[in-house]
Amino acid sequence: MRASLSQTELAASPGQPFVVGVEVANTKEVIDAVAVEVSGVPGARVKTTPSELALFPSTSGSQSVAVELPKCFPAGRHQVALEVRSLVDPRDRVVRELAIEVATVADASLLVHPLRRRGHRKARFTVICRNEGNVDVEIALHATDPERALRLTCQPSRLVVEAGGGGEAALHVRAPRQIFGSERARTINLSGRVAAPGTAGPQAPTLEAHATYVQHPRVPRGVATAAILAAIVALWAAIFSLGLRAVLAEQPLAKSAPLSFFAPVSPGKAAHNAGAATPAGFAPKDFAPLGAAGSIRGRVTSPGQPGGVGRVVVKAVELGPGGGPPTSAATQSDGTYLIAGLFPGKYKISFSAPGFQTVWYGGASTGRGTRAVEVGAGSTINRVNAAIRGLPASIVGHVMTGEPHSPPVRVTLVESPAGPARQPGSGQVDNQGQAQATSTAQASTGTFRFSHLASPAAYTLTFRAHGFLPARERVYVGGGQALAANTVQLQAKPGQIAGQVTGGGRRLGGVEVTASANGETFAAATPTAGAVGRFSLPDLPTPAAYLLRFSKPGYGTETMAVDLGPGQVVGKLRVAMVGGAGTVSGRVVGPKGHPLGGVTVSIGGLATPIVSETLTEGRVGTYTVQGLPTPGTYALTFSRPGYQSETLGVTLRSEAQARGVDVTLPAVIGAISGRVTNAKTGAGLAGAVVVFTDGSQTNQAATTSFGRYTLAQLAPGAYSVTFSYPGYASETALVRLRPGQHVTEDIALEPSR
Repeated sequence: MRASLSQTELAASPGQPFVVGVEVANTKEVIDAVAVEVSGVPGARVKTTPSELALFPSTSGSQSVAVELPKCFPAGRHQVALEVRSLVDPRDRVVRELAIEVATVADASLLVHPLRRRGHRKARFTVICRNEGNVDVEIALHATDPERALRLTCQPSRLVVEAGGGGEAALHVRAPRQIFGSERARTINLSGRVAAPGTAGPQAPTLEAHATYVQHPRVPRGVATAAILAAIVALWAAIFSLGLRAVLAEQPLAKSAPLSFFAPVSPGKAAHNAGAATPAGFAPKDFAPLGAAGSIRGRVTSPGQPGGVGRVVVKAVELGPGGGPPTSAATQSDGTYLIAGLFPGKYKISFSAPGFQTVWYGGASTGRGTRAVEVGAGSTINRVNAAIRGLPASIVGHVMTGEPHSPPVRVTLVESPAGPARQPGSGQVDNQGQAQATSTAQASTGTFRFSHLASPAAYTLTFRAHGFLPARERVYVGGGQALAANTVQLQAKPGQIAGQVTGGGRRLGGVEVTASANGETFAAATPTAGAVGRFSLPDLPTPAAYLLRFSKPGYGTETMAVDLGPGQVVGKLRVAMVGGAGTVSGRVVGPKGHPLGGVTVSIGGLATPIVSETLTEGRVGTYTVQGLPTPGTYALTFSRPGYQSETLGVTLRSEAQARGVDVTLPAVIGAISGRVTNAKTGAGLAGAVVVFTDGSQTNQAATTSFGRYTLAQLAPGAYSVTFSYPGYASETALVRLRPGQHVTEDIALEPSR
């Protein structure tokens, strides 16, 4: 056995495979198999392709050996031994030396543990460095924080880590003092510059790692918040106490109430107070029955809400120098209110609510010139009513059609006729006295807007667009409200396709018409009496692309595509059908009569050629082509790779069928075979090399144990075939192949002298 390497020296990198080729020659007289073993590269991954190489006597072959070194494999020059060993005779082995120069790789990784730590001012992290290269490296550590608020120190700041090993350093963190406030998460960025000791400049990219130091204050935020709230409560208590004292000292109730306010009491009670300076039969000043207080009732309405406006604040302010703070109440849902417990006197009444204009009783917009209401002891003043107007309101919303190029949507707003007609900004008033405004939704966003609307009021929004069904939406707008209406989705109107079908220049009845789109099929038929040939497909969902199919016995099927937009009507479609529907069928076989599946059958002579294929299962090799317009003449072309194409002409008459159109395809792929023998003994030569070429490509084969060979899948042409065998004179033959030809070429080799 002989063995040689494709190269004896090469450069390698850890972690990346290198490939070396081994050429082996079998010098024995028997078939042998060899394998390759690699030594001198501990920890390496070795893959041999093929794993075992079988060789005939006096033949040679090659194996590819791929070796992947581990990442920590030492740098420098190393000797690798490749042992080629016979699997038939273990004593037969050959060792070849390979010198590899392993490149220097300086690589490392950086890790901070833990990734997150909490503390007041100080913390300590552990920095873990691992050498993932094949040389010792020095790692310079440096830590920073984006805020530049921390003092960061790495001890030690430089680490020398041997190949495949690791090292640790301590990262000390010192933060500024923080007594109050909330927790602060501070990011720490750690970098490490890797270099091989004794070399200039970095040998690997800068390493990066990140950690987070969460600093919490000495005084927690909850304690500080509680202290602030307590201070606020104490301050408000002091203010309330001082204010209450001032109010009570300013107008004592016993001094402000006139004598007429006190109701008569029993004689016993009057005798008890006989010494007081009060009229006989009246109550003392320190006793006032509740029934002696006055009250005011009324209702608050709005032009857009005549049934009453709720949650309106009604304030009664007493007139005169001794008047106290205002007394207030709120309206119910029906707009009614009651202010009770009023001292006798004159009051001015105000009405206010969010989103409404403040008004005073009597219609004034300010307190000046307002109409006063006089309240007597124990009396109730009714019908102190007011009408308030809401601030200008607005409505904004979206309307969608679902179409990328939809028509503009016209949006109309009409106010409900509950109140008097009035103009709501832009628009016009309709015949029913309802306020109406019109807007157009933006084509790009579908947004519409109405501004300066009277409020509160109920409005009806109407949406109209060409090709879509109208939609309505009823909304209520409160006083001064900026209302965002619900998104409205318009539905497209149904469409229609109609037209006329003709055949041979005349209207054609009895034609089946189908329209298919989105998994749905709609059918119709042209009448044979009356409107002959007319068809109509109403109520078609839109938008959609419909595939129309027109069929009738004796005529070729016609298809066409029609795109229907939203609510579109296509009513003048013209369809011309060709009379007759012929059929061609047959069978395709090979040169030896075996059926051929997968043969392409092309039908020419039409505006759009028809392509079919012979069956590959069941009735293999058969084909059927239907729907050919008749009468007509067609060219049928049969083709398949490896075979010569054939073309036949077929003429079909009206309602005709051409059966038994069979075709035999000659093969275009040939072969050369034969036997290589000893010219003197006639014995077959096993393992003889047969090299053949057509001038552009060269291939080779070997003879079997009886000296036979076969060269298959050959294209037509001239081939030069050379036969050689160790110890024999080579012979060359010239062979010419015709399409599908199989040539036998036997060769007798003379032994060399």
